[in-house]
Amino acid sequence: MRRILAAGLLVAAAVAFTGCAGTASVGDKDRKAAEANTKLGIELLQQGEPQRALQKLNKAIRQNPDSSDAYMVRALAFERLDKPDKAEAAYEESVSLDSKNARVLNNYGRFLCGRGEPDAAREYFDRAADISTYATPEVPLTNAGICALRNEEPDQAEDYLRRALRENKEQPQALLYMADIQLQREQYMSARGYLQRYLDVARQSPKSAWIGVRIETQLGNKDAVASYKQLLRNKFPDSEQTAELLEWESDGRL
Repeated sequence: MRRILAAGLLVAAAVAFTGCAGTASVGDKDRKAAEANTKLGIELLQQGEPQRALQKLNKAIRQNPDSSDAYMVRALAFERLDKPDKAEAAYEESVSLDSKNARVLNNYGRFLCGRGEPDAAREYFDRAADISTYATPEVPLTNAGICALRNEEPDQAEDYLRRALRENKEQPQALLYMADIQLQREQYMSARGYLQRYLDVARQSPKSAWIGVRIETQLGNKDAVASYKQLLRNKFPDSEQTAELLEWESDGRL
């Protein structure tokens, strides 16, 4: 299935912080201080400052070495700093401290898929989705579907994405990738339906606009095709999808 997966689209579990796990050996003062530093680490990551975030997270771990969340956010910081081995070690420590932390399991699965380990990633996605107290199981299910596409397993991908949509019928990435799967299978009306559902809950992206171009080309809707093309050129001129549009136009496929 050609170019069905763009890199980097796996969905990170929200890093909204709910408190540091810890043992009785860690005093309340240190636990609260670790929680505060972990929150600061998250904020710095969101501001695009992973090195400063890492300093806060290292401090949080010194204050509470039993914090699964602090290690998880530390792993995210190492990812941003392009230090995958250190990120993996932090994820492993986070899981060992709390094997039922669904956010950790999802993010570790996302990381493993990105490293080309889809089978290992699927295990963590499944574990996250199976935790009954997890509020958003559609996130790891969607990630499992996207990862299956990366591994050229469209049937398995569709199964995971449908499960995600049963959990949350408005999960944007599940809808978008279902549209792409249906497009690749030449089920154009179904593809259009999923894309329209995506656009009801999310903004246009280069990927969604490019899917729209190809769906409406097949359905013969010239006005819609022109609209999607204009959107790509005007709003996403430097995107991979706009480059592909120009390539298709130059060789007569559009």
